[in-house]
Amino acid sequence: MKFFGQLFDAPAEIVVAHGRVVLAAFSLAAITIDPVAPLDFSQFVARILILYAGYAVVLLAALHWRFVHNLNGVLIHAIDLTVVALLLFLTETFSSPFLVFFTSALLAASLRWDWQGIALTMACSSRSRVL
Repeated sequence: MKFFGQLFDAPAEIVVAHGRVVLAAFSLAAITIDPVAPLDFSQFVARILILYAGYAVVLLAALHWRFVHNLNGVLIHAIDLTVVALLLFLTETFSSPFLVFFTSALLAASLRWDWQGIALTMACSSRSRVL
């Protein structure tokens, strides 16, 4: 029970980092079982997810060792949104299974910056042709 108490009292960036690792791991498992459509890009999508999972693990380790500070939250959020846009562009956009990554990015923005983060994320995303 001590672990759950520590998780709920953890800083937002740690919670987001744990969620990023879990999401990347489950996404890798899912595309291994059922490759994404169109099949032309499935190998490229798998490579992107492998790189993203590695990034997520390295970032989680860096956060636990205090190498990354909250000032880098904007850069981390921008990388997350770039990966989301790339995955959605390569797959079936709004019917893509990777739309949950965008929901995760919105949740991360709300944990980091409250409603202002969500509004800014939505404003930036509405400018792109993918989201």
